[in-house]
Order: sequence, then structure tokens, then C-alpha cells
Amino acid sequence: VRVSVSYPIGQHLVMPHLGELLNRHTDLEVQLIYNDHLVDLVKENFDLAIRGMVSEYSALIVRPVGKLHTCLAATPDYLAQYGVPQQESDLAAHQILSSQTATGKPRAWLLQQSDGTAKAYQPTRSRFTTSNTDSLIAAALQGLGIAQLPIYPIWRHLQAGSLKTVLSDIHQPMQYELSIQYPHRTAPCLRRACAWCWIFCWM
Repeated sequence: VRVSVSYPIGQHLVMPHLGELLNRHTDLEVQLIYNDHLVDLVKENFDLAIRGMVSEYSALIVRPVGKLHTCLAATPDYLAQYGVPQQESDLAAHQILSSQTATGKPRAWLLQQSDGTAKAYQPTRSRFTTSNTDSLIAAALQGLGIAQLPIYPIWRHLQAGSLKTVLSDIHQPMQYELSIQYPHRTAPCLRRACAWCWIFCWM
């Protein structure tokens, strides 16, 4: 089965469970291809994709399997040095680590206002900006600032206390619907069916 995934999803959600799939289906061969962009599954001969975004290609069947959430986080050492922000205005005194959008601009954070509405917070400057999630996590773990991070790859750091969430009372998490996508065919082949059924089980 030939699978397309983004690097963070592949490393943090798929790889920890790969052994279970291959041990259960001993004749199955898996090709896990990392793509940080949407691919044409038919033209590039993929059996399925696991994505946090949906392709507009109409020949795909999309099966939602869960939601991915984000949080604002920093290390305890960073927070001890700069203080724990209590409100949006406190962020002016902090170092911001940003993820880069497709347009090249830092991704805004949604923060709840006193009237209950959500407003996009765009820092005037970012200490570090990257388009790669793992690089953003690494920068946060080095104590370089506050970052908006997906929860699934940093869960163990949150549990261990090496990262702490901040502004959770006003931060509006970004939500991505994780889905399995595969080409529309009259009958899914056995290898694809067992693979996405396995994914449903561990999500």
C-alpha cells in the first residue's frame, strides 16, 4: 500500500503504530511517502493519503478520522525568564516563534476578546519563523519563545512538563480535520481497506 502523509503526521501518528499493522498483515508491503503538499493520488499512484487538509480533487473519497488541535506553549525556563503572559497585551514583551503560511507570512493566532469575539493576533516581529512543524517544536523546546503548536506531536512534552501551555483561557485553537483520502473506485482493494481500517482503530 502506497501512502502519502505530511512529515509530522507520518512521524508522530503513523510510525508509532506501523509495527501493529505489519505484524497483523504479514504479506502487506507499505510505502510511506512524505509530502508537505497535496498530491494527485491517481496520477502519482497512491493508494491513500492521511491529511489534515482536504484535496478539492473530486475523484477522492474522504473519511474523517478525528480533529487536530493547537495550543500556545513554551518551556518552563523561558517562562521563568520572561514571565507567564496573562493577557494579549503581555505578548509584546515576549519572544514569538511563528509558523509560516503558504504566502510566506507568519500565521496569526486567534485570541478571544473581552466581548467574546475572536481576533487574529499578528506579532509585529517573530524571533523565528519556519514552514516546518518539527523545526518550530525544536525552537520552542530550546526555550526560544512562545509558539502555536499542534498538540499531537508535543503531547509527551506537555505530559513531562518540558513544555507548558499559556493563554489557554483566551487562545482559540486552530482545528484541522484529519482524514483518510483515497481514489474513488467501485471496490477498494484489500490492501487499502485493511490499511485504513487499521488507521480508524488507532485514531
